[in-house]
Amino acid sequence: MKYEELSKFKANINGVEFTDETICWVVSDEIENMEDFFEIEINDNDYTRFLKNLVCEFEHSVKFAKDSDYRAVMREFFLYISVAVQFDEEDVDKPSTAVIKTLVNKFKGNITNYKTNDITDIATRLTGVESATYEQIYKAFFNRYAELSDVVSTLD
Repeated sequence: MKYEELSKFKANINGVEFTDETICWVVSDEIENMEDFFEIEINDNDYTRFLKNLVCEFEHSVKFAKDSDYRAVMREFFLYISVAVQFDEEDVDKPSTAVIKTLVNKFKGNITNYKTNDITDIATRLTGVESATYEQIYKAFFNRYAELSDVVSTLD
């Protein structure tokens, strides 16, 4: 065998290292979307670690959905949850695809990633509960950024 590594991806967002280009771009996309939504700059290591953990855990579910563009699926998922956390869930359309429905269900459940310890401290600090759901943590970040924003109010 003749093996030659042509390039190795390595990036850093808000002090969090990424070695997977797709995961890096998904996290970057979501941070940029939140920055645009709240009209603030987000240089938050905790939020970046949280997103990286979420994206790594959810990647497995998306890969089982055949013919899915991972970045597009995650973009749709983040759009769905950002709307769902702002409004009564009854008022939000149901997820458009089976894969988004699967991700939403995981989002509402407890964090199960083998790297859970990477964000246990974040969960405890933001929610007061070590075994918080992704949804609880996401809402806490949403409120954190809403407090800094002049255009969005906090959740009830």
